[in-house]
Amino acid sequence: MNTKETAIPGRWELFIEELRIGAMEDCLTYYESDMNLLLSKHKDGVVNETELKEWHKNARDKAKQLITKLLLGLETASEEAMESMLKGTEEKFEMIWDINDKKIQLRCSEVQQKIEIDAEEALQKVTFPTKTNVLEEIQAEVKAKCLRSYNVEVGFLSDNTAFQRHLQRLETGLDYIFKAVTLKNNEAIEKKLKESIEIAIDHFLEASKNHNRIPRTTAVFNTVMEAASDGAKQVFESSSGFAREESLYRPYFGLLLERVKEKVEANRDVNLQLVENVCHSTVQELVGNFRHNTGPSKMVLPLNNTELESRLNKEKAVAFKNYVEIQAMFSDTSAYSEMRDLLSKELDKICKDRENENYKAYMKEVDAPLKTSLKLINLSEDKYDTEYSLYEYMKEVCLLNLDEGKAKHWQRTLKLTIVEKFIQESSELQRLLATRRGLYSSIKGFFQWLLSFIS
Repeated sequence: MNTKETAIPGRWELFIEELRIGAMEDCLTYYESDMNLLLSKHKDGVVNETELKEWHKNARDKAKQLITKLLLGLETASEEAMESMLKGTEEKFEMIWDINDKKIQLRCSEVQQKIEIDAEEALQKVTFPTKTNVLEEIQAEVKAKCLRSYNVEVGFLSDNTAFQRHLQRLETGLDYIFKAVTLKNNEAIEKKLKESIEIAIDHFLEASKNHNRIPRTTAVFNTVMEAASDGAKQVFESSSGFAREESLYRPYFGLLLERVKEKVEANRDVNLQLVENVCHSTVQELVGNFRHNTGPSKMVLPLNNTELESRLNKEKAVAFKNYVEIQAMFSDTSAYSEMRDLLSKELDKICKDRENENYKAYMKEVDAPLKTSLKLINLSEDKYDTEYSLYEYMKEVCLLNLDEGKAKHWQRTLKLTIVEKFIQESSELQRLLATRRGLYSSIKGFFQWLLSFIS
């Protein structure tokens, strides 16, 4: 009796368990079928998240109602089946949600990339270079069209984060595309501006060219350079006028002005060289005339120093006067002043030569008395123990000997100059003076020099 009593409840429980499992599986199958209807409705494509959530909620509620009816009166089995069924529906929904989310991301990504390609193709039709403001208008139109297309294609997915993420990526991608196009346009504008500079510079060089290589006066040079510069500006503006409102225009116009300025200075240097050549030719001619007019055929030496200086100064004045008259048109140039200085130096050199020649002519006249003086000095030099006393003795002996013969009536200053130069150039006399140099001799000589002033 006991065995039968325990077997009956066990079979009942097994029956109830089978009912519970069958009901749960049937409800899950019902839920899956209901969800498949939604996916079929969208042809297994992407589904709006809000619609998907709502459909899931309705399908789940229907499954809950169904399981309640199937297990009516079986409270414990109904609760257990409901719990398992709901867990199963959530698992199924999570899988459907995950797949749908991936489809949404893929769909938004595909639309984003397609629209970016369309934008690039649209901008490829733009001719470069073009005005920046026109290009900006074109880009604004392309961007607006792209954003409209994106909303038309995937706007129904706007409640998904992928929609906003790929929308931002689309905007970023369009910005990169626009920046690349803008850079390309700027490069084209820059290239055109560079070409315009070269065309303008070529015009300047041709307009300012000195074909006959004749030096220009400052006034003529400035007039030619100004006209050539104005022409270069006009050529530049004509060639690149479309870019006048561009940010690059002013810097490149400034670069043109710098280039023109450099060319003007280069032309100035060339012109100054031409002026210098002409002035130098005049200097050579005047130096030649001066050399001839102060040479032996025009001026017999020796001459009194005053007369020699007067004759030389007169000829120098004539040379300077002629230079000023011949090159007056270039008097405001540095080359004129430099060549005038050169003329002065060359004339001074010749004057120095004439003074030396005059001195040599005088020395030739007094060669004999100076040789006699040298012998006398050698006889008595041991009587003088300082450089100062010996030097004064040398001058005294030479002057006494010059007072005899042709030099007797020469000016004392002339004779003194001849004597000092003779002592300086005589190696024998310089050797004697060198033997008197030393600390003691210098001190004693200094006091002798002071005494000569007192006496």
